[in-house]
Amino acid sequence: MQTLNWFLVVTLVVASVVNLFDKTESIADRIRNVVGGAVVAVLIWSFFIDHRSVDEIARADRAAAAAAKVAEAKATEEANKTLLEAARAEGVIETCRNYAREQAVHRSTVDFERELPPKLNDDGSAVVGLRFSVKNTYGLELSYGLLCVVTPDGKPTGLVFDVDR
Repeated sequence: MQTLNWFLVVTLVVASVVNLFDKTESIADRIRNVVGGAVVAVLIWSFFIDHRSVDEIARADRAAAAAAKVAEAKATEEANKTLLEAARAEGVIETCRNYAREQAVHRSTVDFERELPPKLNDDGSAVVGLRFSVKNTYGLELSYGLLCVVTPDGKPTGLVFDVDR
């Protein structure tokens, strides 16, 4: 097909140049015919080039749309994974808070000051660091830290330590 396009273009250009040397017409008519032939040749050439470009553009658009779908699916999957991890992390923090309350003699006086973000491990366990204060029997407020490990089945274990000293 491309060979045919070039053949048409060359034929029109040659016919226009030959027409330039035709003595039966005025010089203005000959120039007009040459320009007209060149315009027709360019139009034919651009018509076929544009069609080829449209096909290439359409193919590239389809490929880009498919890539965008894949990227969107991955982003959605990552977002869902992040939401699940956040929900799991919040559950882990609450489990560790409950564990800290269980360790206190006066559970109602436990006040959580801050927590480190949970480290979610590949094996399903999680590690959380908490800092909390609690009042003793005499009403004195003491500060403690808790390094809490939650197993994959949701059972907490931990190490409570005094942070005042």
